[in-house]
Parts: sequence; structure tokens; C-alpha cells
Amino acid sequence: MDLGHNDGVYPSGSWCTMSSSISFFLSQKATPKIALLGAQGQLGRCFIAHGLANLVALSRDEADLTQPQKLAEKLEALAPDLVINCGAYNLVDKAETECGPCADVNTLGVMHLAQICKKIGATLVTYSTDHVFGGPPKWDTPETPIPWRETDCPQPISVYGGSKTAGEYLALASWEKSYVIRTCGLYGIPGPGGKGGNFVEAILRAVAQGKLLRVVADQVCTPTSVISLVGATLELLQHFGPGLYHLTDQGFCTWHEFAQWIVAEAGLAVEVSPLNSADWPAAAKRPNYSVLGSIHSANPLFPKLNPWRESLKDYMKQRLS
Repeated sequence: MDLGHNDGVYPSGSWCTMSSSISFFLSQKATPKIALLGAQGQLGRCFIAHGLANLVALSRDEADLTQPQKLAEKLEALAPDLVINCGAYNLVDKAETECGPCADVNTLGVMHLAQICKKIGATLVTYSTDHVFGGPPKWDTPETPIPWRETDCPQPISVYGGSKTAGEYLALASWEKSYVIRTCGLYGIPGPGGKGGNFVEAILRAVAQGKLLRVVADQVCTPTSVISLVGATLELLQHFGPGLYHLTDQGFCTWHEFAQWIVAEAGLAVEVSPLNSADWPAAAKRPNYSVLGSIHSANPLFPKLNPWRESLKDYMKQRLS
């Protein structure tokens, strides 16, 4: 069953549309005060590196999504104009046996954060995932599936995907000035926070350890650089009102194809063998097709991210420099 944004899946209103009546956030604030949660992860570190003025970077210890009372006190004292949440529970397999801790961060934590932002009048930006989609895609032609758009009904097939789906809904329902941004296959320079790595780093680490590379070849996604995502987020805030948006690099590939390009860009002569997902012993199911498109893509003001191969090339240059 395909449900759109007026079918009760998400709160009614402008959750996935641009509002012409809004004075958009960054265009009305010369130097907004920004509170950045999850500052030690790869996405948070990229926001810091972007050099935003008047940004207060908060680690998990300083702003814990599972401690709403302490979090409220911290944000009330800071009185930010904008809160960017880069914190998340993203251990996809471990979440299958840690439903409570996963939901405490991705669902209840995001809800509490939205409620706090409403109380202090701060705009909220929080991130979600392609894992909210797990069902079969619609097809443009027998060979070409249609990327998932903001108006498509989520169909998560893992605990992690379900926790993020619920968090999206609760953020949008709790505070009208919430931006929920879905992305896919995120990678960047790892930080001391989070899960300590990403797919690019995992592939390079496996090569360094002399391991055979066998990578899933029947799951299609869009790898996205944190550098692309941060720039697109700031651009989105300049031109679009709060709501639900899809932001990824352009194009798509299988994880196997992505791994092949990683080793190639690293200048490594390493074979990457294809693997069926059914033969990979993962605790959590992954989407077979999780390419994200947007209902806003024809709008000239909507952020246009780089082709994923260009972003990977830039990342490898930065990483190896």
C-alpha cells in the first residue's frame, strides 16, 4: 500500500513541502547561535570543520539524548537559535538485541529534543536514514526502479530502521520548526564518537589487515559524503522551510561496486568478490534498494549534491593528504 503525506503516516501540513510564507532560518539570522549535538562523530566533526560562526559543539557527555532533563537544562542555558542533532544510535546489527537503547536515542531522544527545542524556540535539524525503506520499490521501467521520495510510506525491516522512522514522526509531530533529513551510506573522517568508522574505512582497514574482500552485490544505495551533506544542509536552511527532506550524493551503486571504487581510488590492486546478501550472516536485514530521490529535485533552489564518485575521490584525497 502506497501512502502519501496526507494519508496519516506523518503529521499533516508542510512536512514535505516548501512554505512560501516562512522567512527561512539562515536568511533571517546574520549570526545564529548554533548548538551542535553529537559533535565527536563524523558528521558533527564536519560541521565543526565548516567553520560556522557562533557554533557550540557538544559531545555526548555534554548533551546526552537519553538524559532529557539534563539536556533541557543545557540547551535552556545556551539559548541557541538552531540545534543540529548529529547524535544517533547507528549500530544496525546490535540494535536487533538492543531495542531499548536504540529507541532511547533514535526515537525517544529525538522526541524529547524536539520538545525542548519547542520550549526554547529553537529550530531543530535532525538526521534519519534510508533504512526507513525496506519494501520493494516501484518501477519506472522493468529495469529501472524509482528512487524513494519523501511522500513514500516508510517500510522499515530492522529495529534500527523502525527506531529512526518513529523518531522522524515524533520530531515532526512535536515541533513545527523541525527539519528531518534522510540520507544514505554516510562516510567521513571518523571521530572518537559514534561507531568509530564507516564503510570506506572498514574496506581500507580490511585491506590493511590482509583480509579477503567479499561484499554484498545485491543491495543498491547512494554513498554520501559528510562534506556534501553538511553543505547541502546549510543550503537547505537558506531556502526551504521545516519538514522532511532527502539529501544524498547523486547516482547509485551496489555496495560491491562502492568497495571496488574505494580500493581503486586508494591505488590498491585488490580483488573484491561479489556476495549475495542471503549469504552474509548479518543480524539485521538491510534494504535491497534504498536510493533516495526528492519531490523537490526540480526546484532550482534545492541543493544539488555531487555525484558519489566525485565525492569519494575528494574524500580519498583528503584522507591520504
